[in-house]
Amino acid sequence: MWGRRARFGAVALVDGAPGILIAPGGRLVLVLRVFVARNRVTAYDVIADPARLAALELALLPDGEG
Repeated sequence: MWGRRARFGAVALVDGAPGILIAPGGRLVLVLRVFVARNRVTAYDVIADPARLAALELALLPDGEG
C-alpha cells in the first residue's frame, strides 16, 4: 500500500509538526503526522477520515526542506 502511494507523497507541516501528505491527482487522501523526539521518530498518526483531514492546518515545505 505505501509503495504505490509514495510517489504522491509530499513533506509538509501538519498542525505545525512534520508530516507527509498523500494526494494522488491532487486529492488529499491521507496524512502521516510524525512525532519526533531527540532527532528520532517516536510515533506517527495516520489520518484518512475526510472530516479530520479537513480540520488539519497543512503547509507544504519547499523541496529539500523536509
